[in-house]
Amino acid sequence: TKEAFKTYFDHLNDNGTLAVVRRMHWPPRETLKVAVTASAVLKETGIEHPENNIIIVGDGHVAVTMVKKRPFSWTELNEIAGIVAETNDLRIIYAPGFSAGSKYYYPVLRGINLSVDQAIDFIKIGFGYFFSSLENGTEKMFVEDYPYNIEPASDDKPFFFNYFKFGGEELSPEIRNILADESPFMLIIMLLTVVQLLFLSLSMLVTPVFFISKDEKKFLPFLQIAAFAATGFGFMFIVMSFIQKFTLLFGDPSTSALLAVGILLAFSALGALFGKRILIAGGEKLFFSVLAILLPIMILGYAVALPRFMAFCAGHVFSLKLLFAALFILPLGFVMGTVFPVSLLIVGEKKPFFIPLAFSSEVAASILASVLAVMISMAYGFKFVFVMAAFCYFFAVSAMLYFVKRKI
Repeated sequence: TKEAFKTYFDHLNDNGTLAVVRRMHWPPRETLKVAVTASAVLKETGIEHPENNIIIVGDGHVAVTMVKKRPFSWTELNEIAGIVAETNDLRIIYAPGFSAGSKYYYPVLRGINLSVDQAIDFIKIGFGYFFSSLENGTEKMFVEDYPYNIEPASDDKPFFFNYFKFGGEELSPEIRNILADESPFMLIIMLLTVVQLLFLSLSMLVTPVFFISKDEKKFLPFLQIAAFAATGFGFMFIVMSFIQKFTLLFGDPSTSALLAVGILLAFSALGALFGKRILIAGGEKLFFSVLAILLPIMILGYAVALPRFMAFCAGHVFSLKLLFAALFILPLGFVMGTVFPVSLLIVGEKKPFFIPLAFSSEVAASILASVLAVMISMAYGFKFVFVMAAFCYFFAVSAMLYFVKRKI
């Protein structure tokens, strides 16, 4: 991600070199995305011409992208060129002021599933055009127009290996086959998963209907179903966002998922424990009126505060990170935990037969949200997932406020 590259550069001195080894891909994607990310971060640090700070050397299958905080000197360029010339399997893919014809690349590129001329065209279209656009200041236009997704990944949208873009196959008609680009399969699998979960979720919603009386079936509580579903969506959107952030904080995904879910559930349980007391003390209307304003603002506030919180925790040991994370989540988890049990209590007192539907709605939405959160974050980032969570809770609490006022 861009944030990772900033950290790498912070650890370099002026003569240090960052080297990132990735696959080439044909057409260029993975190594090209490294170069795009590195150049974007260099520009953000005030370097006007980052194309002079990057060299790419590869063997047709993998490549190393070398980056400095200052431009490569002519001595360094000549030294690298000399090393490459003495190595049969290496070629310079890009270096400032360097150019080569097809004969230069032939021994390396003949093993791939396209002609040498086509490979040279890909190098020119990918690396050559990108660094020319970087020199001209039009690199953003190049990234937008490039048939694959080579936009720099960020901590908020950390999907480096997602290269899919509609129309991407236009760059490689000669090698179009099932292995030309793996990215669409990730999306297809996720869409199929959503379809499966949707079927199972709807089954959970329909099943309780068979266990209620004919008179009860006449009551169609769509608003309440939507409210409990929104609670499930909102809660799981928050959980998935915290899992992603905790992975950056604690490193191991399994540990991060366990901590995020465990801490949120623990403090949500605490909110559920005191929710009824708060309801009795303030009354139904005041409870949901305050919650409709407070909870969305809290969620949006957490979305803004999370990057600063992550930066604060980064330098501490695991135990302190865990303590800070728990204290940070406590207020949000407590308030979120009051919504579902109090809503279930009120609806259950007035319409007891609705309790199975309420549970089904909340659980079904939670299952769906676990996949939808990832799909939304791939397109818009995890901050937008927080925004969606705020909207879901606002809708859920507002619907319950309407339910209480109308005394349905």
